[in-house]
Amino acid sequence: MHLRIRKPWVATAPAIMLVCLGLCLPGCRSTKNAFEPASETFEHAGVAMVDGPFEPQPSPCTPDVLRISHEQAMERPPRPSADELPVSRPATLEEVLRTGLSQTAILRSLGAQVLSNPNAGDTSLEPLLQYSDPVFGEQAALAAFDATISASLNHANNDDVFNNTILGGGATEVVQDLSTADLSWQKIAMSGRSYTLRSRTVYDNNDNPTSIFPSSYSGFWEAQVRQPLLQGAGTTFNQIAGPNSRPGFRNTSGLLVAQINTDVSVASFELGMRRYVDQVIAAYWNLNFAYENLESAKLVRDTSMDIWSSVKAKFENDLAGGEADKEAQAREQYYVFEQQYIAAVNGDPQQGITGVIQAEAELRRLIGLPVNDGAMLKPVEQPTNATTVFDWSSLVNMALERRVEIRRQMWQVKRRELELIASKNFMLPRLDATATFRNNGFGDDLTGGAGRFSSVLKDQASGDHNEWEMGLQLNVPVGYRQAKSGVQNAEYRLRRERLVLDEQEKQVIADLDKALRQSSQSARNIEIARKRLDAAQDTVLARLSAYAADAIPLDQLLDAQRRLAEAQTNFHRSQVNQELALQGIYRESGQLLSMHSIWMDRSVRE
Repeated sequence: MHLRIRKPWVATAPAIMLVCLGLCLPGCRSTKNAFEPASETFEHAGVAMVDGPFEPQPSPCTPDVLRISHEQAMERPPRPSADELPVSRPATLEEVLRTGLSQTAILRSLGAQVLSNPNAGDTSLEPLLQYSDPVFGEQAALAAFDATISASLNHANNDDVFNNTILGGGATEVVQDLSTADLSWQKIAMSGRSYTLRSRTVYDNNDNPTSIFPSSYSGFWEAQVRQPLLQGAGTTFNQIAGPNSRPGFRNTSGLLVAQINTDVSVASFELGMRRYVDQVIAAYWNLNFAYENLESAKLVRDTSMDIWSSVKAKFENDLAGGEADKEAQAREQYYVFEQQYIAAVNGDPQQGITGVIQAEAELRRLIGLPVNDGAMLKPVEQPTNATTVFDWSSLVNMALERRVEIRRQMWQVKRRELELIASKNFMLPRLDATATFRNNGFGDDLTGGAGRFSSVLKDQASGDHNEWEMGLQLNVPVGYRQAKSGVQNAEYRLRRERLVLDEQEKQVIADLDKALRQSSQSARNIEIARKRLDAAQDTVLARLSAYAADAIPLDQLLDAQRRLAEAQTNFHRSQVNQELALQGIYRESGQLLSMHSIWMDRSVRE
C-alpha cells in the first residue's frame, strides 16, 4: 500500500517564503560619495550643449528628416553676379562662436572627416559613452559591489525501488513528492569582504514506513562572511582593480580606473572643442580677408577700367597716347583685374584663392547654419593693430598647467600608477578567513501545530540546532609567474606614460616659442606691408600725374597699378596673419577657450 498525503498549500508555501524573505532582505545602492555621478553640462556663454539625460533622437533615415533635407537641398546657395553680392548680415566673432556651439551636436572640421571617417568625429556624447560603458564604465565598476539575489523553486516526483531495505531506509519502494526552495543574497564590500545569506526549505512527502511523518518540512538559513587577509584585501586594491580582477586588468576596470577613463574622455572632448573653436576663428578671419581682398580687387578693377577708358578715348580720336598697342595693353590689364575680381568673389582652386562665397560657406557649415538663408555673413570685427607683449615664464607656467594634452596625459600616468599598486597585490598569497553560522529546523508542518517538530519555523526559532564554522583558506601559485609578469608590465606602462608626459611638456614649450616667434614676425610684417602699401599708392599717384603729362609711357603706369593691387592684398593678409598668430599664442598657452568666454563643466556623472 502506498500512502500519499497532499496538502493544498504545499506547492505555494515555498513561494510565499521566497517572497517574504525577498522583501525583508536589505537593498543595496551606492551612497553619496566622491564616486557618485553628478549632472553634466558643457556650456559656452550660457548656451548648453548637453543638459540632462540623453534622449534618443529620430533615425536620420526617417521620411520626415529626409523630406526636410531634400527641401533644404532644393534651395541652392546664392550665385552672386560679378557686380552684386547678396544682402550681408553683420556678425561678430562672439556671435559666430555662440551660434556654432549652440547649433553643433558634433564638432565639425574644415576637412569634413564625417564622410571619410565617421568615427573620428568629436561629439559631446563621447564622455557620456565612456561613463555609461557597461563593461569599463563607472557604473559597471560599481556594479561589481552590488548585492545579488538568487532564488530557485523546484518540485520533483520520485519513484525509487531498492533491492536492499537498508538502502531504502526500511522500504523496497518509495514514492516521493519533493519540493525545494532556495534563496540567497550576496554582496562584496569595497574592502573585499563578502557577505552571504542563504536559506533552504524542503518539503518531503513520501510513503517510507520508517519516516517520522508521512510529510515533513526541513530547512536552514545561514550567514557567511569571507575576509581576504592578503591578496584582494583592502579598499585601495578593490577600488583600483575591482573584486574580480586578474593580473593585467584586461577585462575588468576598477572604480578609480573607470573614473580616470571618464576624465580622459572629457579631456579628449575638450581638445576637440579647442580644435573646433580654433577652426571657427580661423574661418572667421579668412572670411574677413576675403571681403577685404574683394574690395581691393574691385577698386583696382575699376581704376584699371578708368585707365582703359582714357586710352580708348584717345585711340578712337587718333590722339597721342592712344596708339593701338597701348589700347590693347590697357584693355588686357583690365581683363586681368576682372578675372582677379571674379576669383575674389567665387574663388579659384587652381591658384589657391578662396573667394568670399567659399569662405562664407565654410564658416556657415562650421557653425551649423543652412546652406542658404538669404543673407551672407560678413565679419564686422577688424584685426587689431596693437602690439601685445607677453611674459615668457608666465606663458610657460600657464601652458604646462592649462594645456589639455598635458592634463590628459597626467591622468594616464595616474592610471598606470594605480595599476602598479594593484599589480603588486597579486604577489601576495590568497589567504581568506571564513566564518559561517547556520540555523537548522525540522517539522511536520510549515508554521502551525504544537509539540516538538510540529513546525519547521518553530523548531528554527527554538535555536536547538544551531551550527557554526570558522576557518582559513590558502591558495599559493608556485612561482608567481603571472603575477610577476603583471608587475613588470605595469612598471613598463608607467615608464612609457611618464616618458610621453615629459616629451609632451617639451613639445608644449617648443610650440609656445614658435607661436611667439610667429606673432613677432607677423607684427613686423604688418609694418613692412603698410610701408609697402604707402609706397605703392604714392607710386600710382605720381605716375598718373606723369602719364597725364605724357612724361612716362603707359607700361610704367600699368606696372604701378599691378604693384598696388599686390601690396593691398599683402597688407590685408598680414593683418589677418597677425590675428591668427595671436590666437596661436592663446591656443598654445591653453587660454583659447577662456579668452572667448567658453567654459566647460568637466563633470559627466549624474
